[in-house]
Amino acid sequence: MQQRILSAIVGIALFLFFCFHSLTLMLCGIVLVALLCAYEWTTAYSHQLVPERLSPSANALQASLPFLGAIYPVGLYLRLLRGDISPLYPAILVALPIPVFAFLTLRAARTGIALGSLRRFYGLVGAIYIGLPISSLVILRSFLTIPSAKPPLAHTPLGAWLVLFTAICVWTADSLAFFIGRRLGQHKLAPTLSPGKTWEGVLGGLFGSLVVGAVVMRSLGLPLWDGLILGAIAGVVGPWGDLWESAVKRELGLKDFGHLMPGHGGFLDRFDSLLFVLPLACLFWVLLSSLLAR
Repeated sequence: MQQRILSAIVGIALFLFFCFHSLTLMLCGIVLVALLCAYEWTTAYSHQLVPERLSPSANALQASLPFLGAIYPVGLYLRLLRGDISPLYPAILVALPIPVFAFLTLRAARTGIALGSLRRFYGLVGAIYIGLPISSLVILRSFLTIPSAKPPLAHTPLGAWLVLFTAICVWTADSLAFFIGRRLGQHKLAPTLSPGKTWEGVLGGLFGSLVVGAVVMRSLGLPLWDGLILGAIAGVVGPWGDLWESAVKRELGLKDFGHLMPGHGGFLDRFDSLLFVLPLACLFWVLLSSLLAR
């Protein structure tokens, strides 16, 4: 537990440093995390379960795709920096994979199969699963203002606060779901995928994320409903991300994707909920900004 807490403190400190220093520095952090996630994903599939009927050249191609997807945030950053693309279109793009992976999670809950025959395309799946959702951080962090918003500190960009508060809602939902589930959980959420998760835990996490979302949005000077929507996204969508990774790990026979974060497993183990929540939260903020700007 001490190792887990220490890792969390170090991780949060680094997260705050990258988030609030500058968009360029945060981009470096995003790409680094994406590359580490791509490494964990590729290692899991290409080493522990080499897809059947894949030639060495095809396997090498698939193994490279998640790393190519991990540098997509750089291209998005350059286009947003030049101002030759509206944030709305990339926000829609990064959110598109989430319903697909949610469907695959539902299928896995019934059949125990996460990718199944799609394992031969594990690299493409990894590129989509990692590269697109994590790019939503670039869009969120690039926000400079939302009409009527009041950042807690005038000298810090609103985008940094949007990233931070979205992450706080997810972390709150995860933490409360864990503790409430352990103490009060009786009804299993998806026993075939994650026997430890319960409906009581999910509802407790949802309640916590709604409260936190409402409080932090009021601190930004935004309407209460904005915070409730953000909290609902974190509390409802976050568990889907956790279950999706549980389905993949169960299919691969893994406990964790890695050991790069002592006490937490790998980066994919730590960012599973965020990879589902961030794209939808990003789309919400972009749509909200567009509506308020009219």
